[in-house]
Amino acid sequence: FFLCYNADIPTVTESFRFGPLFFIAMFHAFWNGPVIALVWGIVPDTVEFAEWKVGIRAEGLVFSLVGFMQKTALALSGAGTGAALTFIHYLPNQDQTAETLLGILILFLLVPFVCRIFTAVAMAFYNLNESDFIEIVEELNKQHENIGV
Repeated sequence: FFLCYNADIPTVTESFRFGPLFFIAMFHAFWNGPVIALVWGIVPDTVEFAEWKVGIRAEGLVFSLVGFMQKTALALSGAGTGAALTFIHYLPNQDQTAETLLGILILFLLVPFVCRIFTAVAMAFYNLNESDFIEIVEELNKQHENIGV
């Protein structure tokens, strides 16, 4: 954000600023894919954890709810982007005002950064480690053996 702030587009793309911006974008793209995969990797853990905690195994509900929330988030982010572009007075195929360019920078750089911070804070509360998970699964297996499942 600070590399681009108060700079016009040709200055950014034709100057030393383009290299760091490209590196930052590549770094973000490199880590974005695995993060999405990791989220889907922890969803099955929540099924066992929930069964262990409340005694109900509801993998269908969990997976369908995660899918629904993902699709809802994608829809809302698309609608939110359109609303935000309208709010900053973006006009397609025209030179943009300085305020609109600042708004685009905020939408492209600062909003995702803030969202990543919220995500990191939320993930800090996910403290299910491998040894605890193994204990939970072993306890569930014993319970299933006792009831003949």
